[in-house]
Amino acid sequence: MYEATTIKTTGSGRKLNNLWKYAGIPVMLAGMIVWTGCGMQKKEERREVELPAASIETLEVDAGEGDLTIKGDEKATTIRAVAVIKSTGGVKDETIVFTLKPDGKNAKLVSKFKSDIGLDNRTMDVTVTVPVKMNLDVEDDSGDINISDIEGNISLDDDSGDIVLKKIQGKLTIEDDSGAIEISDSRGDADIEDDSGDIAIRNHNGNLNISDDSGDIRVTDVKGSVTVKDDSGDIGIRGVDGDVTILNDGSGRLNVEDVKGKYTSK
Repeated sequence: MYEATTIKTTGSGRKLNNLWKYAGIPVMLAGMIVWTGCGMQKKEERREVELPAASIETLEVDAGEGDLTIKGDEKATTIRAVAVIKSTGGVKDETIVFTLKPDGKNAKLVSKFKSDIGLDNRTMDVTVTVPVKMNLDVEDDSGDINISDIEGNISLDDDSGDIVLKKIQGKLTIEDDSGAIEISDSRGDADIEDDSGDIAIRNHNGNLNISDDSGDIRVTDVKGSVTVKDDSGDIGIRGVDGDVTILNDGSGRLNVEDVKGKYTSK
Protein backbone atom coordinates (compact mmCIF):
# COMPACT_ATOMS: atom_id res chain seq x y z
CA MET A 1 0.00 0.00 0.00
CA TYR A 2 1.19 3.46 -0.77
CA GLU A 3 1.76 5.79 2.15
CA ALA A 4 -0.04 9.09 2.45
CA THR A 5 1.96 12.00 1.15
CA THR A 6 1.89 15.31 2.97
CA ILE A 7 3.00 18.54 1.35
CA LYS A 8 3.50 21.51 3.62
CA THR A 9 4.97 24.96 3.18
CA THR A 10 4.96 28.23 5.03
CA GLY A 11 4.98 31.71 3.69
CA SER A 12 3.90 35.28 4.19
CA GLY A 13 0.22 35.93 3.65
CA ARG A 14 1.06 39.61 3.09
CA LYS A 15 3.43 38.81 0.21
CA LEU A 16 0.90 36.46 -1.36
CA ASN A 17 -1.78 39.09 -1.04
CA ASN A 18 0.44 41.56 -2.89
CA LEU A 19 1.02 38.99 -5.63
CA TRP A 20 -2.73 38.55 -6.03
CA LYS A 21 -3.09 42.27 -6.69
CA TYR A 22 -0.92 41.91 -9.75
CA ALA A 23 -1.75 38.42 -10.96
CA GLY A 24 -5.41 38.32 -9.99
CA ILE A 25 -5.18 34.62 -9.04
CA PRO A 26 -4.28 32.56 -5.96
CA VAL A 27 -0.62 31.54 -5.72
CA MET A 28 0.41 27.97 -4.92
CA LEU A 29 3.67 27.25 -3.11
CA ALA A 30 4.61 23.55 -3.12
CA GLY A 31 1.08 22.37 -2.48
CA MET A 32 -0.16 25.02 -0.07
CA ILE A 33 -2.31 28.06 -0.82
CA VAL A 34 -2.92 30.85 1.66
CA TRP A 35 -6.31 32.52 1.16
CA THR A 36 -6.92 35.97 2.55
CA GLY A 37 -10.09 37.95 2.90
CA CYS A 38 -12.05 39.79 5.56
CA GLY A 39 -8.87 40.08 7.60
CA MET A 40 -8.49 36.31 8.00
CA GLN A 41 -6.03 33.91 6.37
CA LYS A 42 -7.13 30.44 5.31
CA LYS A 43 -4.35 27.94 4.71
CA GLU A 44 -4.70 24.98 2.39
CA GLU A 45 -2.79 21.71 2.41
CA ARG A 46 -2.93 18.75 0.01
CA ARG A 47 -2.50 15.06 0.90
CA GLU A 48 -2.75 11.88 -1.17
CA VAL A 49 -3.24 8.18 -0.46
CA GLU A 50 -3.37 5.31 -2.96
CA LEU A 51 -4.09 1.58 -2.87
CA PRO A 52 -4.01 -1.15 -5.56
CA ALA A 53 -7.60 -2.07 -6.41
CA ALA A 54 -7.22 -5.48 -8.06
CA SER A 55 -8.69 -7.44 -5.12
CA ILE A 56 -11.05 -4.72 -3.80
CA GLU A 57 -14.80 -5.07 -4.38
CA THR A 58 -16.15 -2.40 -1.99
CA LEU A 59 -14.80 0.95 -0.91
CA GLU A 60 -16.02 2.09 2.50
CA VAL A 61 -15.80 5.83 3.16
CA ASP A 62 -16.04 7.53 6.55
CA ALA A 63 -15.98 11.26 5.80
CA GLY A 64 -16.25 14.19 8.19
CA GLU A 65 -16.39 17.90 7.39
CA GLY A 66 -15.98 18.77 3.73
CA ASP A 67 -17.11 17.88 0.22
CA LEU A 68 -16.69 14.35 -1.15
CA THR A 69 -16.28 13.53 -4.84
CA ILE A 70 -16.00 9.96 -6.13
CA LYS A 71 -15.39 9.30 -9.82
CA GLY A 72 -15.18 6.04 -11.71
CA ASP A 73 -12.38 5.69 -14.24
CA GLU A 74 -12.28 2.82 -16.76
CA LYS A 75 -8.47 2.94 -16.84
CA ALA A 76 -7.95 3.10 -13.07
CA THR A 77 -6.14 0.18 -11.41
CA THR A 78 -5.87 1.83 -8.00
CA ILE A 79 -8.03 3.68 -5.51
CA ARG A 80 -6.57 7.16 -5.25
CA ALA A 81 -7.78 9.82 -2.82
CA VAL A 82 -6.68 13.43 -2.70
CA ALA A 83 -7.57 15.61 0.28
CA VAL A 84 -7.51 19.40 0.28
CA ILE A 85 -7.48 20.57 3.89
CA LYS A 86 -8.45 24.16 4.63
CA SER A 87 -8.13 25.84 8.00
CA THR A 88 -8.18 29.38 9.29
CA GLY A 89 -5.97 28.44 12.23
CA GLY A 90 -3.36 26.40 10.37
CA VAL A 91 -3.36 22.66 9.83
CA LYS A 92 -2.24 20.54 12.79
CA ASP A 93 -1.03 17.05 11.94
CA GLU A 94 -2.31 15.57 15.19
CA THR A 95 -5.90 16.57 14.39
CA ILE A 96 -6.02 15.05 10.88
CA VAL A 97 -7.10 11.50 10.06
CA PHE A 98 -6.65 10.66 6.37
CA THR A 99 -6.05 6.96 5.76
CA LEU A 100 -6.78 4.31 3.13
CA LYS A 101 -6.38 0.69 4.24
CA PRO A 102 -7.34 -2.72 2.81
CA ASP A 103 -9.54 -5.17 4.73
CA GLY A 104 -10.00 -8.37 2.76
CA LYS A 105 -12.11 -7.56 -0.29
CA ASN A 106 -12.93 -4.13 1.15
CA ALA A 107 -10.92 -0.95 1.47
CA LYS A 108 -11.68 1.80 4.00
CA LEU A 109 -11.02 5.48 3.49
CA VAL A 110 -11.24 7.75 6.54
CA SER A 111 -11.12 11.53 6.18
CA LYS A 112 -11.87 13.27 9.45
CA PHE A 113 -10.63 15.70 12.04
CA LYS A 114 -10.07 14.60 15.60
CA SER A 115 -11.87 16.60 18.28
CA ASP A 116 -10.13 19.89 18.82
CA ILE A 117 -11.39 22.70 21.04
CA GLY A 118 -11.35 26.11 19.40
CA LEU A 119 -12.99 28.34 16.81
CA ASP A 120 -10.90 27.13 13.89
CA ASN A 121 -12.89 26.95 10.64
CA ARG A 122 -11.66 23.81 8.90
CA THR A 123 -12.77 21.47 6.11
CA MET A 124 -11.31 18.48 4.28
CA ASP A 125 -12.51 18.21 0.68
CA VAL A 126 -11.74 14.77 -0.76
CA THR A 127 -11.66 13.59 -4.38
CA VAL A 128 -11.49 9.82 -4.95
CA THR A 129 -10.81 8.03 -8.23
CA VAL A 130 -11.76 4.34 -8.41
CA PRO A 131 -12.19 1.67 -11.08
CA VAL A 132 -15.65 1.87 -12.67
CA LYS A 133 -16.70 -1.51 -11.25
CA MET A 134 -16.67 -0.73 -7.53
CA ASN A 135 -19.28 -0.92 -4.77
CA LEU A 136 -19.45 2.07 -2.43
CA ASP A 137 -20.52 2.29 1.21
CA VAL A 138 -20.38 5.93 2.31
CA GLU A 139 -21.01 7.60 5.68
CA ASP A 140 -20.73 11.37 5.57
CA ASP A 141 -21.11 13.97 8.32
CA SER A 142 -21.33 17.25 6.44
CA GLY A 143 -20.57 18.60 3.00
CA ASP A 144 -21.76 17.89 -0.52
CA ILE A 145 -21.42 14.44 -2.14
CA ASN A 146 -20.84 14.02 -5.87
CA ILE A 147 -20.57 10.50 -7.34
CA SER A 148 -20.36 9.65 -11.04
CA ASP A 149 -19.58 6.84 -13.49
CA ILE A 150 -19.86 3.89 -11.10
CA GLU A 151 -20.99 0.36 -12.01
CA GLY A 152 -21.71 -1.06 -8.58
CA ASN A 153 -24.07 -0.86 -5.64
CA ILE A 154 -24.00 2.37 -3.64
CA SER A 155 -25.09 2.90 -0.03
CA LEU A 156 -25.12 6.47 1.31
CA ASP A 157 -25.74 7.62 4.88
CA ASP A 158 -25.51 11.41 4.94
CA ASP A 159 -26.14 13.89 7.74
CA SER A 160 -26.11 17.17 5.80
CA GLY A 161 -25.19 18.47 2.39
CA ASP A 162 -26.39 18.02 -1.18
CA ILE A 163 -26.06 14.70 -3.02
CA VAL A 164 -25.51 14.48 -6.79
CA LEU A 165 -25.34 11.09 -8.53
CA LYS A 166 -24.72 10.76 -12.28
CA LYS A 167 -24.32 7.71 -14.53
CA ILE A 168 -24.66 5.10 -11.80
CA GLN A 169 -25.36 1.44 -12.67
CA GLY A 170 -26.27 -0.50 -9.54
CA LYS A 171 -28.65 -0.54 -6.60
CA LEU A 172 -28.90 2.77 -4.72
CA THR A 173 -29.70 3.05 -1.03
CA ILE A 174 -29.78 6.59 0.39
CA GLU A 175 -30.50 7.77 3.92
CA ASP A 176 -30.27 11.54 4.11
CA ASP A 177 -31.00 13.92 6.97
CA SER A 178 -30.86 17.23 5.12
CA GLY A 179 -29.86 18.52 1.72
CA ALA A 180 -31.02 18.20 -1.87
CA ILE A 181 -30.72 14.92 -3.80
CA GLU A 182 -30.21 14.81 -7.57
CA ILE A 183 -29.96 11.57 -9.59
CA SER A 184 -29.61 11.47 -13.37
CA ASP A 185 -28.77 9.06 -16.21
CA SER A 186 -28.64 6.06 -13.88
CA ARG A 187 -29.70 2.41 -13.90
CA GLY A 188 -30.78 0.22 -10.97
CA ASP A 189 -33.42 0.11 -8.26
CA ALA A 190 -33.23 3.01 -5.76
CA ASP A 191 -34.48 3.32 -2.18
CA ILE A 192 -34.40 6.87 -0.82
CA GLU A 193 -35.24 8.02 2.72
CA ASP A 194 -34.97 11.77 3.12
CA ASP A 195 -35.78 13.99 6.09
CA SER A 196 -35.57 17.37 4.38
CA GLY A 197 -34.50 18.75 1.03
CA ASP A 198 -35.69 18.60 -2.56
CA ILE A 199 -35.37 15.42 -4.64
CA ALA A 200 -34.90 15.49 -8.42
CA ILE A 201 -34.56 12.30 -10.49
CA ARG A 202 -34.46 12.17 -14.28
CA ASN A 203 -33.67 9.63 -16.97
CA HIS A 204 -33.59 6.65 -14.61
CA ASN A 205 -33.85 2.97 -15.53
CA GLY A 206 -35.11 1.03 -12.50
CA ASN A 207 -37.73 1.11 -9.77
CA LEU A 208 -37.85 4.08 -7.35
CA ASN A 209 -39.01 3.96 -3.75
CA ILE A 210 -39.02 7.42 -2.16
CA SER A 211 -39.90 8.32 1.44
CA ASP A 212 -39.65 12.05 2.13
CA ASP A 213 -40.55 14.13 5.18
CA SER A 214 -40.26 17.59 3.62
CA GLY A 215 -39.17 19.06 0.31
CA ASP A 216 -40.34 18.96 -3.29
CA ILE A 217 -40.05 15.81 -5.40
CA ARG A 218 -39.53 15.88 -9.17
CA VAL A 219 -39.32 12.62 -11.15
CA THR A 220 -39.11 12.52 -14.96
CA ASP A 221 -38.43 9.83 -17.56
CA VAL A 222 -38.30 6.60 -15.57
CA LYS A 223 -38.22 3.08 -17.04
CA GLY A 224 -39.66 1.32 -14.00
CA SER A 225 -42.21 1.85 -11.23
CA VAL A 226 -42.32 4.77 -8.78
CA THR A 227 -43.58 4.65 -5.20
CA VAL A 228 -43.70 7.85 -3.12
CA LYS A 229 -44.52 8.54 0.51
CA ASP A 230 -44.38 12.26 1.25
CA ASP A 231 -45.32 14.31 4.31
CA SER A 232 -44.94 17.82 2.89
CA GLY A 233 -43.86 19.43 -0.35
CA ASP A 234 -44.92 19.40 -3.99
CA ILE A 235 -44.77 16.19 -6.06
CA GLY A 236 -44.31 16.20 -9.83
CA ILE A 237 -44.01 12.93 -11.77
CA ARG A 238 -43.90 12.69 -15.56
CA GLY A 239 -42.95 10.01 -18.06
CA VAL A 240 -43.04 6.67 -16.20
CA ASP A 241 -43.11 3.34 -18.04
CA GLY A 242 -44.29 1.37 -15.00
CA ASP A 243 -46.74 1.95 -12.16
CA VAL A 244 -46.93 5.06 -9.97
CA THR A 245 -48.12 4.69 -6.37
CA ILE A 246 -48.55 7.64 -4.01
CA LEU A 247 -48.79 6.15 -0.52
CA ASN A 248 -49.13 9.48 1.24
CA ASP A 249 -49.35 13.06 0.04
CA GLY A 250 -49.38 15.21 3.15
CA SER A 251 -49.31 18.80 1.97
CA GLY A 252 -48.37 20.36 -1.31
CA ARG A 253 -49.42 20.09 -4.92
CA LEU A 254 -49.55 16.73 -6.73
CA ASN A 255 -49.09 16.45 -10.49
CA VAL A 256 -48.75 13.05 -12.20
CA GLU A 257 -48.83 12.64 -15.99
CA ASP A 258 -47.76 10.35 -18.82
CA VAL A 259 -47.84 7.09 -16.85
CA LYS A 260 -48.00 3.88 -18.92
CA GLY A 261 -48.71 1.60 -15.97
CA LYS A 262 -51.25 1.82 -13.16
CA TYR A 263 -51.59 5.03 -11.17
CA THR A 264 -52.71 4.75 -7.55
CA SER A 265 -53.06 7.54 -4.97
CA LYS A 266 -53.97 6.44 -1.45
